[in-house]
Amino acid sequence: MQDKPLHERLHKLRRALPSDEPLQHVFRARHAALLASRRAEEARQIDAAWIEACPAYGEARRASADADLDIVESHGLQLALPRATSTTGFGAKLREGWLPWRDILSQRELGVGTVMIDIGANIGTTSIARVILGDVQRVYAIEPEPANFACLVRNIVANGLQGFVLPDASAISSRTGQGMLRQASGLGAHRLLDDKAVRRGRPDSFPVATWTLDDWVAHHGIDVPAVSLIKVDTQGWESHVLAGAARLLSAHHPAWVIEVSPRHLHAAGTPLAQLIEQCQAHFTHAIDLRGEGSKARVVPVSQLGEALGYLDSPTDATYTNLLLYHQS
Repeated sequence: MQDKPLHERLHKLRRALPSDEPLQHVFRARHAALLASRRAEEARQIDAAWIEACPAYGEARRASADADLDIVESHGLQLALPRATSTTGFGAKLREGWLPWRDILSQRELGVGTVMIDIGANIGTTSIARVILGDVQRVYAIEPEPANFACLVRNIVANGLQGFVLPDASAISSRTGQGMLRQASGLGAHRLLDDKAVRRGRPDSFPVATWTLDDWVAHHGIDVPAVSLIKVDTQGWESHVLAGAARLLSAHHPAWVIEVSPRHLHAAGTPLAQLIEQCQAHFTHAIDLRGEGSKARVVPVSQLGEALGYLDSPTDATYTNLLLYHQS
C-alpha cells in the first residue's frame, strides 16, 4: 500500500494532536541523558569555537547580570527572565511552568532533523526544549534584544547546554548593517523599526547589528544541508527576513515556521499580501498551525490568501503560525 502524501499525514496529525504529557514526563530524564552522552564533549568543543566567532556570546558569558533577572524553575530547567517583564504575559506563563509543548507537537513531523535556526529566540525556551527532547541536535538561536540575550545565554549555561544551543546577539533583516530596535515593555514584543519609523525617531529604540539570513549563514559557515527547520518570530519583520534569504530559500529541504500577524506586518511596512506572495514564490504548501476547523487544513500556497482571509485586518490582534515546506 502506498503511503499517503505528506500533506495528508500532516493534516491528520494536526486534527488529532496528542497530549503533551508524554513530552513533559520524559523531559527531565532526557535532559540528564543528553548531558551524560558522548555528544556533550563534542558540544564543549563547538561552544569554545562559537565563543571566538561571536564576541557578544563571550561577553555575556563573562557578565554578571543576575541582579536584573528573576529565576524560575520549569520541568527541571532553571530559566532566567528579565525582571521588568517576568510577572506579566509570557513571563507569567513561564512562572506557571509553561514550555512550548504544543508548538513542538504541531511542528514535529517536519521539525525533526539535525539543525534548527531560531530567529527571534527570546530567552531560549523553544531552542532549549527542542534540543533536550531530541528533535534537533543543535540550534542557532538569534536574539537582538540585550536583556533577552543575557537571559538566553544564562539559560544555556545554567542548564548545561553550551554547544547544543549557540546564541548570537543579532537581528535578521533584509539588509546587512545596522537597524533600530524598539524595546517594548513585554518579554516578546521587541521589534525592528522600518525606515519611516526610524526617521520619525523613537525614544524607546536603540541601534542593533543586522544581517540578512544568507549573509549570517555564510559568515558563520553554517552547514545548510544539515538545516532542517527555520523558525521566524520577529514581531512583523518576517517579510524582511525572507527578503534576505534567497539562497537559503532555494534549498528546498528545510521547513519554515513563520509567525503571521497582520497588525505587526503592517507596522513593519510589509502588508500580509506581500508575505503571502513571498511564500508563494518559495514554497508549495502551508499548514495553518493555529487555525481551527477548515482553517487548519494543509493548502497549496496558491490558496494561501483565501486560507488566511480571517487574518486580513491590519488592526486585528489575531495571528497564526504557518508551517511552510516545498514538495520537492
